[in-house]
Amino acid sequence: MACNTKIVTDIINSCKITKGIKPLAYWAYRKDLAFTKTLNEIENIWCIKLGSIQAIKFGLNAGFETVMADENGSGFKHKFSGVLNKSQMEIDELDDIVIFVQSNDGVWLSYGVEQGLWKISQAKMANDNLATIAVEFGSREGMEEFYSEYIITQDMALIPKFIDWGALTVAKIDYILYSCIIFGTYNQTLDVSGGTNAESVDWLSTSISYLAILEGRGWTITYN
Repeated sequence: MACNTKIVTDIINSCKITKGIKPLAYWAYRKDLAFTKTLNEIENIWCIKLGSIQAIKFGLNAGFETVMADENGSGFKHKFSGVLNKSQMEIDELDDIVIFVQSNDGVWLSYGVEQGLWKISQAKMANDNLATIAVEFGSREGMEEFYSEYIITQDMALIPKFIDWGALTVAKIDYILYSCIIFGTYNQTLDVSGGTNAESVDWLSTSISYLAILEGRGWTITYN
């Protein structure tokens, strides 16, 4: 299949990455992420929250290394690291995440899709490097990925609409459940519980129907 390059920034193509990634990445908790996958290509990405990680130029890095195991065959250990500004305190709670990065040629790639990325290190010294945070995530031993990287074949501009939902009202929950149905995935997990999120007794009738459909597709849904 021919490459589609230099069309529009943020429109993904099927080409392999070139040197360097842009200093803005997105993350999502793996448990909150749904998508469809064909080999190492993913699309129809959907999640409740998509967080961002901003760094100075060349402050982010991502990649992989091959792990050989006689009993299980080879796999790929995914890695992501960054030097972040001091406002990135949400990093404290991040674990089992999926990372989305964009190459300098516009290709969107994802790491940790199957097994998640887990925090390896996090460091900050008040008088060093402008008090920035150095953080590294990677695949856990025995939880390597099947592919060296995953290529995103959809317009990433469609995803940021799911950033910063805040408290989930009945209308938001209805939309989330409906979106899960539209994407057509099976055997996923979804958590709309906690905090001041709407109680199920107050849900719209359509939400109750959507819930039944998703549970029939093998979804595990947690709610108030």
